[in-house]
Amino acid sequence: MARERYARRLPSVGTAIGFPRLLSHVYRAVGRYYAGLFTPEGRSGMGAVNYLAAAAFLPGATVLGVPAVLACLNEIKQRSVLALTRRGLERIVAAAAPAPIEVLE
Repeated sequence: MARERYARRLPSVGTAIGFPRLLSHVYRAVGRYYAGLFTPEGRSGMGAVNYLAAAAFLPGATVLGVPAVLACLNEIKQRSVLALTRRGLERIVAAAAPAPIEVLE
């Protein structure tokens, strides 16, 4: 009951994109980065070490799923914070609820 009463007072704003869509956004950003390396502007300021790292380490890490792991950890963190916040708010609402009439008599 406390959750329903609280939900009526604070409507949610925005939409949840979900984990699969979040993951697609992450890989799209990684893809744009690598596509940018094919342009002169994307390569400006890069030295031999940068080329070596971009050619050897980052594609392998991307294929192995480092962005997916990071996005997954972020999703877990957000859900944990949401659950803890919801639990705390439910406790506050329950504490602020008026006492039953039987207790007062």
